[in-house]
Amino acid sequence: MKTAQQSYNLLLIDDSDIVSRRVASLISDYCEHCKIYFAKSSKEAYQNLNDRDFDFIIADIQLEGKKRFDMIKFIKKLKKVPKLVVLTNQVS
Repeated sequence: MKTAQQSYNLLLIDDSDIVSRRVASLISDYCEHCKIYFAKSSKEAYQNLNDRDFDFIIADIQLEGKKRFDMIKFIKKLKKVPKLVVLTNQVS
C-alpha cells in the first residue's frame, strides 16, 4: 500500500531575486513536496502569512517597511507556528 507524501508550505521572504532563486533551488533539490511561496517585502510577507499556514519560513531580517523583529513576533503569535530560519548578509 502506497502512503501519501506530506506536502509542506514554505515562505521565502527576501528582497533579493538572486538569493530567493538560489535558496528555492536548493530547497527544491531536497524537498520535492514543498510548495514555495515568495515575498519581496514585509507587506507581501504579511499578506502571505494571513492567507495560508506555513510549515517553514526563511526570512531576511533586513526588509524595508517594518522594524526588524516585528515580523518574528507576528509569526510567533500565529495559530500554527512554523519553523523559522532568519538570514542576513549584513556584516554589521
